[in-house]
Amino acid sequence: MSETLKESSNMNIALTIALYLIPLTEGWRGIDGDNGKSWGPFQISQVYLDDVNKFASGVNYTKADCYDPVIARRICIIYLTHYGSKIGRTPTVEDYTRIHNGGPDGWKEDCTLAYWTRAIGYWSIAQRTGKIAEIFKG
Repeated sequence: MSETLKESSNMNIALTIALYLIPLTEGWRGIDGDNGKSWGPFQISQVYLDDVNKFASGVNYTKADCYDPVIARRICIIYLTHYGSKIGRTPTVEDYTRIHNGGPDGWKEDCTLAYWTRAIGYWSIAQRTGKIAEIFKG
């Protein structure tokens, strides 16, 4: 894989939104979503996982890996680094959040706007209430 795997602050915020804010705010308690089609704390689908295994050399992540928060985060970083590099500019928090939700072109797809709207709303509330510091501590 040619991209440098480095978690930018924008990517970190997007992953924090995906892992903590949306599930906690919306009362998500299960580990699987989309009627069992998305797995683990980051809700990684088979297509997402297949993409990572296809373009990341030397890896063969499995469904079981999606349940481990550390490995799942690594899967997301690989995915977001790869597809974020295709945008043609430095990806924003919105870009990463919408790619995570909607796939490679999610950053420009209308179908990810509702997810982004919820996500940024939760992020703003968390910042105002001081919950961000708690999230990054724990």
